[in-house]
Amino acid sequence: MPKENIRRIKELSQNEFWEIYRTQMKQDFPKSEIRREDNFENLWRDQKYLALGWYEEKPGNGQQKECSLTGYAFFVIAEDAVLLDYFAVLADQRGNGSGGRFLEAMKTYFAERTDCILLEVENPEYAVDENDRKLRERRIAFYERHGVFFSKVETRVFTDEYLILVLPVQKAKEHPVKEWAEQIKGVYESIFPYNVRKGKVWYTVRQQG
Repeated sequence: MPKENIRRIKELSQNEFWEIYRTQMKQDFPKSEIRREDNFENLWRDQKYLALGWYEEKPGNGQQKECSLTGYAFFVIAEDAVLLDYFAVLADQRGNGSGGRFLEAMKTYFAERTDCILLEVENPEYAVDENDRKLRERRIAFYERHGVFFSKVETRVFTDEYLILVLPVQKAKEHPVKEWAEQIKGVYESIFPYNVRKGKVWYTVRQQG
C-alpha cells in the first residue's frame, strides 16, 4: 500500500514571515495590496498577527520526497474577529488542490479559537477589464466550494474595493449582517491607526435587492 503523502500546517516565526514578505509576496499580490513593513511590525509587536505555512511532500532526488512550503496564510487577530489577511499558494504548486487542502486545514487549526474567519476578496464589480473580472469571480467560486459565503459587507481600503466573505470553521451561530460589519471595522482599527484610515478605509452593507 503506497505511503500517504505528508501534509501539515505550521505556525511560522517572525523571521520566516519576513522572508516571505520580502521575497515571495511581491510575486503573489499587487503592489497596492502589500502594506508597509512598519504596519506589520506594529501588529507583531501587539501580538495581533499570525503566520501559517502549508507543507506538502514533493518529489525529490531519486525516490526520496521532501516536505517543503507550498503555501502561506497571514492573519490579523483582532479582539472579536480573525481576518485572513493574505493567502497564496506558490506559483509552481497551483492547480493541484493545495489551496483547498490548506483552507480546510485552517478550519481545524482555528476550531478552538473562533467560529469563523473573515476574508477580503477583490470586488468583481470594480474589475479593470473582463479578464480581471473572471479572475476575481474564479477566486470567489474557489472559496464558495469550501463553504465560504458573502457577508453582504463591502469595504474600500484606500484604492481597493473588497467583498467580505465568511469561512465557518465550526458550526457557526447565525450572525446579523451588522455584526459582520462591526467585526471588520474592529479588524481595520487594529490594522490602521485612525489618522491613516480616516476617510480612506470604510465599509458599507449591501442592501437587499
